[in-house]
Amino acid sequence: MTDLTPLFPVVFQAVDLARRVRQLALDHSDKGGNDPVTIADYGIQALLLRAMQTHFPDDGIIAEEDSTHFFELVAPEQQALIAALLSETLGETVGVADIGHWLDYGQKHECNRMWTVDPIDGTRGYVSGRRYSVAIGLLVDHQPAAGLLACAEYPNGGENGVLFYTQDGAAYAQPIKGSHTPRHIHASEIDDPARLRTVLATDAIDIDKPRVEPVLAAAHIESKFDYVDGQDKYAMVASGDVDFYLRPARPNFRPHNIWDHVPGVAIVQAAGGIVSDLDGEPLDFSRGRTLPKQGVVVSSARAYPLVLDAVKIVSV
Repeated sequence: MTDLTPLFPVVFQAVDLARRVRQLALDHSDKGGNDPVTIADYGIQALLLRAMQTHFPDDGIIAEEDSTHFFELVAPEQQALIAALLSETLGETVGVADIGHWLDYGQKHECNRMWTVDPIDGTRGYVSGRRYSVAIGLLVDHQPAAGLLACAEYPNGGENGVLFYTQDGAAYAQPIKGSHTPRHIHASEIDDPARLRTVLATDAIDIDKPRVEPVLAAAHIESKFDYVDGQDKYAMVASGDVDFYLRPARPNFRPHNIWDHVPGVAIVQAAGGIVSDLDGEPLDFSRGRTLPKQGVVVSSARAYPLVLDAVKIVSV
């Protein structure tokens, strides 16, 4: 089992950095295909991969950002600003070149232990003042083995949000600040269709309500929707705050990036839940940076058979 606690301090720093950048209300860049990125994304990834170099030097990394986009998309004054913010965070002088080095650390090293890093999961939510998370996952032999989600705007977590993570095969949650006493979390035990709760993506390009409603009807589920950004949806299933999350396949839509799923899959599975593709097969993380299939079912074990049967009936 991999101990994630050495990463907690840097993840807390990452959340603080995200808040500081968002308070500045800076413009964001776009990598193409309505894929926004902010200087917080680059600064947080630099922080995280710097920590990986210290704590897990033999492992490989698959991360969302890279130095090429940083130098191409970010204006020099913004590069200098994030370097200054990182210097304050770390208590040492950080230059723009340091950021470029940290952004790329470990990304050309392939081995049986590969970390996935999404510095701000739900960037569109982040820039819009909604929910987002700092997301770190571990693949061992292409299987999710550990996950950490710092959900900075998670409800009922106080003003600082909630940290969700795996430890010794179980799933836990604790406040990001204040009392750090962890609590064991477990997916819901509800299997009554009339009581099942679901959650959908918030952003317009991902909203899948018209494709989910036929599934709910086929399963006789009378569910109210929550709209949530990023992998907070996985955390909601793992902690029993909702019973399932369904992301249908979308024609002509970009493939799912693995960093959007590995941490959440690890946490949901450790919490007793199930994650599969729309055929009921485990997600395939052996194909590099993206999943070979579109569509995901994330559910408590009790609700999963009902939801998957409905998915197959409707063939989303």
